[in-house]
Amino acid sequence: MKTRVFVSALLGLTLAASAANALTIQNTDAKDYTVMLKPLHGKELKVSVKANATINHACKTGSQVMLGDDHETCGTALKKVTIKDGKFL
Repeated sequence: MKTRVFVSALLGLTLAASAANALTIQNTDAKDYTVMLKPLHGKELKVSVKANATINHACKTGSQVMLGDDHETCGTALKKVTIKDGKFL
């Protein structure tokens, strides 16, 4: 019985820790976009966001999320970015 409780608690902590670094990008436009993710230490990554779709992506603290001239910093406070009229809200 104690083993099941321990394993359940460990699984819950693992899921909570992995969700903390998730970034949600929601595209409310009828057009597809490519967003650039630039980690603080690493290579830039192009991520496609289809029209009227939402994606989740791992985002390390300090990463930049860019769409054209718009950019946001992905950190503990930023968990969701919405694209409307080709810009971040």
